[in-house]
Amino acid sequence: MNYTNLINKKVVSVYEGKVEGIVFEILFNKNFKLTKLIIKTSDEQFKTLNTKDVFCFDECIVIKNNSKLIVSENENKESYLNKEVITLDGKILGTVVDLNIENLKIKEILTLKTAINPEKIVSNNNIIIVNNSEKTYKKHQFKPKNKIIIKQSNNQKVVITSKIPIKVVPNNSLIGKRLFRDLINNKNIILARKNAIITPKLLNLAKEQNCLNSLINSII
Repeated sequence: MNYTNLINKKVVSVYEGKVEGIVFEILFNKNFKLTKLIIKTSDEQFKTLNTKDVFCFDECIVIKNNSKLIVSENENKESYLNKEVITLDGKILGTVVDLNIENLKIKEILTLKTAINPEKIVSNNNIIIVNNSEKTYKKHQFKPKNKIIIKQSNNQKVVITSKIPIKVVPNNSLIGKRLFRDLINNKNIILARKNAIITPKLLNLAKEQNCLNSLINSII
């Protein structure tokens, strides 16, 4: 079945013997599994139906009774329709027009140009980015590097600025190097964290704190 085939299907409860509403939206988890249906009732309410509570999927969605319908709240979801699909090497594969669903899991993401294996998705936000190469890529591989988070412990202080005027030291061979460990002065105060890039400001601060040798011995 396809996503578009499920939308607007009637939801019928056996015990009450009536149409409870229509399928308004379909929700998937991050593993591409169809987990929930959002049902729009005749009185314009929105209710959530877990797919595990569906008795039968066919021309109608059949449920045992309407106790399985729960008033909807803000649901976490993975959406796909109407998003542009672009490959890692910059090719445009078109806009998603449908989803091929098999055993309640997305089998293929369909555009007017092609069918895409959902396992190839690297990123899904405003657009969908897929990997069309043989090499494996994961989203975390594209995370910005060298993001430094400084935490303050009970027995250490982090020096952020210096009250002593800083003189810029130009063309120094240390500038641009990276620390492989924290730079700490003789008072156990951290001047810079591991992975910090040496700047003229940090270089002068190390001189002022009499720990230039420690700085030199801490570079990669």
